Amino acid sequence: MVEQVGAPDLRRACADVSPNGRRRIFRLLCHVAHCDRLVPPAERDVLERWRDALAITPNEGERLEQEGARNEAIRIGRRPEEQRLLLEGIIEVAAADGRLDRSEQRRLVAVAGAMGLSQAQLLARLQRRFTQGLVPATGPLRPIPVTDPNLRAPRLDCPPTDLDRPAPLLAGGARRALPGSGPARGHERAPLGLTGPVATADAHDLERIARASMPTPRPDDPPTPLTPAEPPWAALGGGDTSLSLRPGALVLLGLGPRQLRLDLSTILFCQEHRGIDRVPPGLHHLAIAHPDGSQATLWFELPAGRSLVKVFDERTRRFGDPAPATRERYEAMARQGALTQALAPYPEDRALDWVELTVHLDPGRFPPPLHRADLPVGATRLEHCWRGTHRGDGQALLTEVSWAFLAGTLERHPDAYERWLHLLKSSFEVDVDLVREDPALFVLLTDLLCAQLSHMPRSFLDVSLACGATDLSDALEATGLPHLREAARRLRGAVA
Repeated sequence: MVEQVGAPDLRRACADVSPNGRRRIFRLLCHVAHCDRLVPPAERDVLERWRDALAITPNEGERLEQEGARNEAIRIGRRPEEQRLLLEGIIEVAAADGRLDRSEQRRLVAVAGAMGLSQAQLLARLQRRFTQGLVPATGPLRPIPVTDPNLRAPRLDCPPTDLDRPAPLLAGGARRALPGSGPARGHERAPLGLTGPVATADAHDLERIARASMPTPRPDDPPTPLTPAEPPWAALGGGDTSLSLRPGALVLLGLGPRQLRLDLSTILFCQEHRGIDRVPPGLHHLAIAHPDGSQATLWFELPAGRSLVKVFDERTRRFGDPAPATRERYEAMARQGALTQALAPYPEDRALDWVELTVHLDPGRFPPPLHRADLPVGATRLEHCWRGTHRGDGQALLTEVSWAFLAGTLERHPDAYERWLHLLKSSFEVDVDLVREDPALFVLLTDLLCAQLSHMPRSFLDVSLACGATDLSDALEATGLPHLREAARRLRGAVA
């Protein structure tokens, strides 16, 4: 179950909030709990515990619960202590039964968005918050479709969470200097469908490399149990556990001492290392640079709490799968903790940055297509992309913007990079009327562009791009909507 705040600590935290603030918090907790109309017993227990800590009488609590269930008087205070307490409470209510279904996710996204948290930041908070993990009722956590009528944030005007600006993904500013394969051939409208190298090495060679990577036991090492211990996710029951927020392990065989890049961080892989530990669940990118300037890359999805075993073949410079017996042996060792000393830690300080860049990618439909041209529907290039190519599907537009950036920078694919530049510049061709048609889309698009621009070198932002970003921020500001004005503020900060 979810780790809960102790009653004395919760009461002390609630005492720092005004009486009206405590009413706002409880009303919103009830709003989240009633997303499925019926409140499960576990969520009812959480509501009662919070009602008591918030010093709300049963009669007043019943009235506030009815208002929250009817979506009435939903407001969020601007004081940080109230927002922190509210975020803690809505996550605890939504996860009280160990599950997070789509309706609960929608309301979490709406409330967190009103407090200035993007979907990526919300997911990162969930990953840090839970120690046991969640099991989804309807599949993995995906970004909510931006046209969803239920994605309506409570009224609020407050600053978002500040993030440190990380080092750029690209060392230089000249986009023509990007190495990679030549332009893809094919029909003008054919998607690129970019992927990293697919492992095709001979199975015998992979098994030989895997056996050579087995750690040599030392005299003081404890014996490995013959009976595998119960995996940590077994207590969660059967079904899809891809939303469980427990980290997993990436076991890499056949790698000697070298530097490798996992997501946004460079890791020094030593002779004794056999992989990476505490890898967050989800989509990841692994790259190994070769002396000739080329690189071997691998995109992979790591299920929550699980281990993934890969073998690198120096001859073919590709990653592949080991023999089933080898894979099962290493998975068992990872479950039992026998590989803990041989696994390098995942750089958790960049985990939030990676989630912000990949939150709109669906591992089940990966890689998404990249389009070479857009259908001329509408007056601007953004309308061509959004209404023409993606037929008004805002989520599909966000997915292509995400993948074009990652394929262009991490995979060094020039066509993908050119497509991202086109989408970036197209996103700046907006007016206030276009933004008002789908405010949620432009909040998410702005947050995504801010995350991407933060990884580019300072020399990337020339005068034309800076002016385009100003046009977009002015259009967001002109709507007068608080969450769009906050998005404008974030964009101006990203290009400052």
